[in-house]
Amino acid sequence: MDNSLKSKAESIKNYIERLENDFQFIIIIDDLYDILKHNNFADFKNIDAWRVNDYCLTIKSDRHLHRRCVNLKWSNLIDLLEKCDDIYELNCYLGVREYIVPIKVNNTHICTVSASGYMGNINPKTALAVCHRLNITESEFYALRESALNPNYTSDKEKFKIYLSVLADMLKDYLNALPEAEKYTNKDEPQNQHLLKATNFIKQNCIKNITIKDVADICFVSPSYLQHIFSKYRGHGINEEIIRERLQYAKTLLVSTDRQIKDIAYSSGFTNSDYFCTVFKKHYKVSPLKYRKFKLINKLNHHR
Repeated sequence: MDNSLKSKAESIKNYIERLENDFQFIIIIDDLYDILKHNNFADFKNIDAWRVNDYCLTIKSDRHLHRRCVNLKWSNLIDLLEKCDDIYELNCYLGVREYIVPIKVNNTHICTVSASGYMGNINPKTALAVCHRLNITESEFYALRESALNPNYTSDKEKFKIYLSVLADMLKDYLNALPEAEKYTNKDEPQNQHLLKATNFIKQNCIKNITIKDVADICFVSPSYLQHIFSKYRGHGINEEIIRERLQYAKTLLVSTDRQIKDIAYSSGFTNSDYFCTVFKKHYKVSPLKYRKFKLINKLNHHR
């Protein structure tokens, strides 16, 4: 790999780390075609991760709230990202401010940068409904929001948007320098649209009993054709994509709840807890139980 590309990649990683430290935002890059993961970003914690604050972790520990959160976030967002080249500001229904930035190469949407963690507005009725779902008091709910979310949104807003624009430009410059990026051009736009729609449908519904046909039907294409698109751009099939999203959700439950492994497996869309433990260890090199212990130890050390 070209040393100049490695240098650019390190600059991007360092810049993201600095933004997170300075603004208390959590920045995630949704690497749609796995280009970044295959080029200097393989182990970078911000790529395709579910790194969220304690408030969102608590919300997403409830299956119903998690599904509603994902569905609302992605509803109509695909069309917006394809039309918009600028920073899109979002206030989720649970009162968390988020920025969404599409990164395009040859006018094709390659990845998305998401930055969240600031306190937004929340409807009091929504807050009360969430309290009932989580079986917590309103005071506990608002205390959790205040401890996990940065309240200084207004004062930092314009400054952060400028810095986020710089990050977007750095990513575009890096992707444009990659030989692999040349194949993602307008001639593949229909395939790109199918992949984007399919991956977001899987994100929204991974904890349900969805099939390859369900995903293909959303895209109005045959299962075999969609499998070909996934193999071409993602390097794996649709079932593997579903498994990866389920594992990401399971990781959230492992860290944010004390539920049993068997319960987490079923809540994450797996029908067999032994199979869940097997694929979890295959992907993360540790068992679900060891992963939980490791994360909790790190969290305790961080708060000391």
